[in-house]
Amino acid sequence: PLSMSSVAASRSKTCPKCQGRFESDAAFCPRDGTRLEDPDDRDLLAPDPYLGSVIGGDIAIQSVAGVGAMGRVYRAHQRGIDRDVAVKILHRELSSNTQLVARFHREAKIASKLSHPHVVEVFLVGQLPDGALYMVMEYLDGVSLAGALAAEGTHAKGAIPLHRTLAIALQICDAVGEGHARGIVHRDLKPENIMLVRRAEVAEWVKVLDFGIAKLTLG
Repeated sequence: PLSMSSVAASRSKTCPKCQGRFESDAAFCPRDGTRLEDPDDRDLLAPDPYLGSVIGGDIAIQSVAGVGAMGRVYRAHQRGIDRDVAVKILHRELSSNTQLVARFHREAKIASKLSHPHVVEVFLVGQLPDGALYMVMEYLDGVSLAGALAAEGTHAKGAIPLHRTLAIALQICDAVGEGHARGIVHRDLKPENIMLVRRAEVAEWVKVLDFGIAKLTLG
């Protein structure tokens, strides 16, 4: 007969990157954030535990907006002031990773220092009853620059027109310049961290995201 330890081992998940083995209820590696491998993927097929829940007293989580190695981003509605928001929830099993937690708090702290039209606004940071950390930000209705580039790649020219490129670049420079004036260097600027937002008054509004590995150069 199998011992309890052997049964637990047979149900554990493996990280394809570091080859570590973790409990069966974990979805991502607590060391590096890689999705864990499970022969039958039972946990990955389970319903999302946060959909339909209310956090922070009045923030109702409505749908999944994106999934990444560190967590998920949800579209939510803040009932108290009647506005849509985005909620980033760090994977629960990563809450014990001090480096990732520090990065999560750094992103919130630095973004809160940068009150700028082209930098995503962070409203609130907290911790859920299950230990998962969350961040409430402004909801951005649009696509990432990476998505826009991919879409242009399907056309004959395969590039964003010059006038559109200049408009996007100038807004990025405006946000980065404000950061530099405050002693903040982003250090992870890439198409995935640039959002092109739909707004009635302008053709395309740029928002810079993810200050998780930004560097403070001034005291």
